[in-house]
Amino acid sequence: MAPPDHLEDLRRGIEASFKKLEAMDIHGWQAEQQRLEAKIEGVCRELESMHTNVSITQVAGGSAVAAGGAMAMLGAALAPFTFGITLPLVAAGVALGAAGGLTTAGGHLMQKFVSNARLNELLPRSHTFCERTRKLQDALDELLGLLQKLHQVMHLKGIKLISDVLPIQQQLDANRIHSVLKRLLQSGKVQEEL
Repeated sequence: MAPPDHLEDLRRGIEASFKKLEAMDIHGWQAEQQRLEAKIEGVCRELESMHTNVSITQVAGGSAVAAGGAMAMLGAALAPFTFGITLPLVAAGVALGAAGGLTTAGGHLMQKFVSNARLNELLPRSHTFCERTRKLQDALDELLGLLQKLHQVMHLKGIKLISDVLPIQQQLDANRIHSVLKRLLQSGKVQEEL
């Protein structure tokens, strides 16, 4: 059996744990979680939209590169037959191909730059939230440990908790309970309450 001062220590510890949890402002933590979640969702939507735009840019840039290459090859192939009149077509094809390549590369670079910038915006918020969550988890673990000790002490003293009674209740057959109650009511030992 636990000494009385041990119970008092447990009581004080549990009370201190509850005060610590109250001081942690759980509602503020929940609000912070919702704000962080909303910010993350906003960044995700922005990055998805940017990815779609970059994909469009890649297709357009790739098409420009292909068209520029075709123009340059056609201009070069026709140059001997046109006595060089198609050489500007070669220059235009090379310029179009270069512009397409730059468009594709620019889209990739912009996507990486914006992605890194948005993720760097989230890092301080997420680190702060994770630290606050860790402290809250530590406080809850401390309280759980104290409650488990209290449960052990109460069990040693023969005090039954609802968690001890429920498994026994679940093992009983509902029909047997009903028949016992019915016999008790019929015997008149117990009056039925409405």
